[in-house]
Amino acid sequence: MGGACMPSGGVNNIVDHIGRMPHKDGVPNSRTDMYNEFGEKIQARWYDWQGQPIYDRDYKHGNKGGIHEFPHDHRWTNGERGDDIKMDNSGQFC
Repeated sequence: MGGACMPSGGVNNIVDHIGRMPHKDGVPNSRTDMYNEFGEKIQARWYDWQGQPIYDRDYKHGNKGGIHEFPHDHRWTNGERGDDIKMDNSGQFC
């Protein structure tokens, strides 16, 4: 069974725009990494054993007012993405 950085369901790469990451019916125990058209990683999403999102890491997106630090993380609870959270290295998935 893989760890969070190399989940047992594999890592899927997609090219798309922020806000278009699949959030339902992901591959169980997997991670999806999203890149923009320039090849920059903009987001990663981890899925649980049922294919539901559990954790996001945002690497780049709009930052009106400079309120976000990058990268930053979000936990999913009951199908809802939570607010930005700062995690130290001991709490990060990867």
